[in-house]
Amino acid sequence: MKELNDKKLNFVLKFYREEIFDPKKAISRFHSSVDERTAGRHAYRWAVTFATAFASIAIVFAAGYGITRAVSHHNRQETVQMPVILNPDVATTHVFVYEDAALEDVINELSEYYGCTITFSPTRRRLTATFPDDDLDLIVSVIESVLNVEITVEK
Repeated sequence: MKELNDKKLNFVLKFYREEIFDPKKAISRFHSSVDERTAGRHAYRWAVTFATAFASIAIVFAAGYGITRAVSHHNRQETVQMPVILNPDVATTHVFVYEDAALEDVINELSEYYGCTITFSPTRRRLTATFPDDDLDLIVSVIESVLNVEITVEK
């Protein structure tokens, strides 16, 4: 047996090279080979992390954009001009009363009340007046003469 062990030892000593069997170099080679094998996994993990972060940012951006559009659409719906009713009880009182009212609002109300189309050139003029509701032509002629505007009535 002793002889067999000696043969093994001779074999090892015969092929021993210091740089190959150096423990520090062997450990260093081991770590570098492990790093090379795990480098692919690290790159994969980095790519997955990057893709996840990018997808998260895209989702947040899309949600923000959607919210912005919804709020913008909601605001546009709120800015749609509803007809201004300056005299809601004109059917019972038979009198239009305007106090510093925009001419556009007055014309819109008269147009709705009489069921006709009334047009005029745009102006920023305002009106303070009281009219009976029995004669549209009289109301229009008074407004034209007082505010110096041209109004057209299409029945």
